[in-house]
Amino acid sequence: MRRKESKAIRADKAMALRAKAATAAEALREPPPDTWSATMPAYCYTVLCSDPELRQSPEGVR
Repeated sequence: MRRKESKAIRADKAMALRAKAATAAEALREPPPDTWSATMPAYCYTVLCSDPELRQSPEGVR
């Protein structure tokens, strides 16, 4: 197997950096997640919850 030339190595690194930057830019353009864990505080409906209103579970929920 032949060893790559320095130009090819630099081109591969540049292509990898561009791909990584494109992925990061795409992640920034996505809408924020709308899941339970993303919208509610940690330890929701427990004594440890930081929001006093969310320490008690709503009516009809076990």
